[in-house]
Amino acid sequence: MKNTFHWLFVVVIIAFTAVSCKKDKYASFEVTLSSDKVVAKKATVRIKEVWLNYATKKSNSEWMKLEVDTVSYDLARLYNGQVDTLFIPEVKVDNITTLMKFRVVVAADKHSVITPADDTLEMTLDPTLTDGIKASVNKSLENLKTYTVQLKFQPDTVAMSSSTPVFKSSIALKGFGIKGNI
Repeated sequence: MKNTFHWLFVVVIIAFTAVSCKKDKYASFEVTLSSDKVVAKKATVRIKEVWLNYATKKSNSEWMKLEVDTVSYDLARLYNGQVDTLFIPEVKVDNITTLMKFRVVVAADKHSVITPADDTLEMTLDPTLTDGIKASVNKSLENLKTYTVQLKFQPDTVAMSSSTPVFKSSIALKGFGIKGNI
């Protein structure tokens, strides 16, 4: 009886250790924003939605909407990565294997440009921005790592400097790096 109790105790300890050492498998993301040079003192744009497309072991493609506050960003200040604005808190995605795309939707209202002559003009958006623009990634991921994705707005400087500026932007993935272990 005493011998059985010892073996039962050893089995319980092994089971407890195995369960305790199990780690959740996920990847974590931080997203930053930058811009090419804008011919203006200020060019305000508001990010409305950001979506993440990824693959898991069970699914080839899943979309997840990231929680984003609709905040205005000055593209003139984000020139060439000099100022990177973190606009999404770190997000964890369970069982991810591959990050495939980001989709960014820009809010349709309250955009303005301040010209070098100090004129404030309302900015008109290209409809594709309010529908959402996708940036392809196609990156295999390691579990338990934090990845930083940097999205870069590339405004049409000719359209921005006209008397009624039109924001004809494209969004490109500028950088993708591993921040380190979580």
